[in-house]
Amino acid sequence: MASWEQFTREAPDLAGRVHARFTANVHHVLATVRPEGAPRLSGIEVHFHAADAWLGSMPNSAKGRDLARDPRFALHSAPLEKDLANGDATLTGAVEQVDDLAVWQAITAHLEGPPPEELQGDLYRLDLDAVSLVHVKAGRLVTEKWRPGSEPTRRERT
Repeated sequence: MASWEQFTREAPDLAGRVHARFTANVHHVLATVRPEGAPRLSGIEVHFHAADAWLGSMPNSAKGRDLARDPRFALHSAPLEKDLANGDATLTGAVEQVDDLAVWQAITAHLEGPPPEELQGDLYRLDLDAVSLVHVKAGRLVTEKWRPGSEPTRRERT
C-alpha cells in the first residue's frame, strides 16, 4: 500500500492528471463491501491534505460500517464529460480511520461556517494499492495504471 505522496513521487505526471479528475467535480462514487460480500456504491467527496487523500462519512453511515468491517475500497472519479477527454480515474486500496480533530479541521477549513469543535463523522486516510486513468486520445482508448513501487504502465486499444 502507498500514500498519495508516494504515488505523486513515483508517477508525478499521472498523479497530476488523476488529481485533476478528482478535483474537477465534488461528487464521486465509492465502492465498499457489504456484510454479505456484495458491493455498495455511495456518493462521496475526496479531499487532498498533507500529502494524503482523505474521505469522510457521517457517523454510523452504511459505508462507514462497511469500512470498519472491511477497509477495502474503490473510488471512482465519476466524470461528467461524455467524451472522456480528461479521463476517468479510479483509486483502489484500503482506508485507515483517523481520529484527529486537527486533521478534520484542516480538511474542512474551506467549508462555510465555524470550524468543527469535534469530529463530525468518520475520517479515513486512503492507502493505495492501484491507480488508473482511462481516457480517449485520437479515437483510441488509453489506460494508464500505477501500483506502488512500479513505473506506470500504458495500454492503447482501438
